[in-house]
Amino acid sequence: MFLMATLLLVSMIVESNEKEEKVEVLFFSVN
Repeated sequence: MFLMATLLLVSMIVESNEKEEKVEVLFFSVN
């Protein structure tokens, strides 16, 4: 569980560095 959460955070950080808009869409979709 913790490892998966960490991987998600890392992937989100990497995507935010490349495409910030994509991460924002992910946040909206999750919420």
